[in-house]
Amino acid sequence: MDGHSTDNTVMEAHKAGARVVMQSRRGYPAKGITMRDGLREARNAVIAYVDADIVNIGPEKIEQLIEPVKKDEADFIKGTFERAEGRVTELVAKPLLKMFFPELASFSQPLSGEIAAKRWVFEQIRFEENWGVDVGILIGVVRLGVRVREVQ
Repeated sequence: MDGHSTDNTVMEAHKAGARVVMQSRRGYPAKGITMRDGLREARNAVIAYVDADIVNIGPEKIEQLIEPVKKDEADFIKGTFERAEGRVTELVAKPLLKMFFPELASFSQPLSGEIAAKRWVFEQIRFEENWGVDVGILIGVVRLGVRVREVQ
């Protein structure tokens, strides 16, 4: 999915053999729109999303995300990673989640963009249009009552 990037992303994706689909509605920020559009274009029973700006993600990380879903050990996977947690996560996201959604307080990276799930899970939840999409998805899947796991 291309959210109207202005760099060489589309050209590089085409060179790598990827099918590139343009986000349906131009806007910034519009991460949720792009994710929703990607779901519509996807053809598989297991869907994975990774943020494009994560430079150290490779095929093995994608496998770690989708494997528990493929094995029917979970319906939704939230990726986590080793790094110093950001100020937004620690000062805003985690305290608010702990207060309003205590069942989500244990997630180490509630804002991470690495997720995977069975297609039907994503079809049941609402994709916020802007940057709040990551935490919105997490809240949505927990409310849906699906089996959720965090993997590194």
